[in-house]
Amino acid sequence: MEYKKLRIAYILSSPGNFGPFIVAKDIISGIRSSADVIDVLYLKESEEKLSFEADHLLKIDFFKSIDLSGYDVIHSHGFLADAYVYYHRRKMPGKTLTTMHQNIKPDYSMAYGGLIGNVLEKIWCHFINRTDKVVCLSKDMVGYYKNKVKPVKLIAVHNGINPLVELTPPSSEQYFDILKLKDNNIVIGVSARLIYRKGIDLIIEALAKSKNQNVMLLVIGDGEKKEELEMLAKNLNISERCFFVGYQKHVYPYFKLMDLYIMSSRSEAFGLCLLEAASLKIPIVCADLPIYRELFQENDVIRFIPEDSSSLSLAIEKAIPIKEQLSNNIYTKYLEEFTVDIMAQKYLTIYNGLINLPKTSNDD
Repeated sequence: MEYKKLRIAYILSSPGNFGPFIVAKDIISGIRSSADVIDVLYLKESEEKLSFEADHLLKIDFFKSIDLSGYDVIHSHGFLADAYVYYHRRKMPGKTLTTMHQNIKPDYSMAYGGLIGNVLEKIWCHFINRTDKVVCLSKDMVGYYKNKVKPVKLIAVHNGINPLVELTPPSSEQYFDILKLKDNNIVIGVSARLIYRKGIDLIIEALAKSKNQNVMLLVIGDGEKKEELEMLAKNLNISERCFFVGYQKHVYPYFKLMDLYIMSSRSEAFGLCLLEAASLKIPIVCADLPIYRELFQENDVIRFIPEDSSSLSLAIEKAIPIKEQLSNNIYTKYLEEFTVDIMAQKYLTIYNGLINLPKTSNDD
């Protein structure tokens, strides 16, 4: 189908290197040739800015109205961006949509408590109910929001990513220590913020329970739980088998060290790092969460009972002897369903469909 060239504004809470804004960056790269104008507007500064294939990257002030009349579509990502669109909605003649990157209440309750999670969800859903379309990352997420957002607005689009860019290995001593040990060991790995919701403690406990002493853990990322996780490894007498390499701007060399990728989250809306692993043909062991039952078939991944380190330990043991088969299966799945081009075409269809729909009322 032939579509008109679009003028699109992406409004982001921040241009930083975080999941929601990485998704926005990838959508932009995928639709760039189908748009006349792409501008990225953001509300909070970030020490590390992503690189967008946009015509302009501009910081805006929350309470200052700007002229958005020239855009066909305005696409927001993040709470602050959704709040901005809600606050200025009467001055936006173009169609508006948001992508929700989490199930608000459970995810924020784990970090800040149930009361804050509940209040934030009510406020946020009030904002997004005023948009023309709400994109969820899965059918499971659509089910979560169907009683909170007008169902006619909801649509599911799975994330997609470009493969990680191949880079020269770092010159750090720790990297080469892991590389040497890899010859005679199995490296299981994870890349995540080190917070409770990500369940890194479960991986450490599973490693301690494993009968295979040749399994090592590589943890990429920083966060509030780092010292606690390092102490857990020490208390379980496996600290020499656990490598915490901290935040890495370029993760490709570290991912290439992994024999298995572990997705241990207690709650997850999607998980971009899991797709990064899939794009590099790294076999995956993941918690048996609804999102991963939707995304993957039984022969794509090895599952374990959520929050059960014994089940995770058994899953790792099961995956090791069939990792070559799992590698091929997950890479095929990535190519068939989770590339940036596939995701971008779905968003392009949504954008063009929005243009022909009546504008959502701006009245409360």
